[in-house]
Amino acid sequence: MNDKKFGISKKGFGILEQMEYHRLEEKIRFLISKFITTFDFSHEIVWAHFVEFKKFRNTIMHPRQDEDKIKIEEYDKRLKTGLSSIIKIMDQLCKGIFKKKLRKKIVELSL
Repeated sequence: MNDKKFGISKKGFGILEQMEYHRLEEKIRFLISKFITTFDFSHEIVWAHFVEFKKFRNTIMHPRQDEDKIKIEEYDKRLKTGLSSIIKIMDQLCKGIFKKKLRKKIVELSL
């Protein structure tokens, strides 16, 4: 999870000194797969919303143009949907990893 590369070296198979970076959604997908065995990535709308939000975030952080044609209402809608999906995924991970729900005040932030 902390981006250490593993593989074969002179000492055999193990963690190498090299770094290997993984995308955020790969790390989250790993945690979900490990701790929430019933989660179906192909059918969970919350996962689809998270992936779309990540793409949206990337267009904001790495723009190809100085300005875009997205209206404020669309930004608002995408932010609410995306942040809500993140909170729901965090809640499910807390249940899977810690066997308890995410704090109520955070869950109530779902927009």
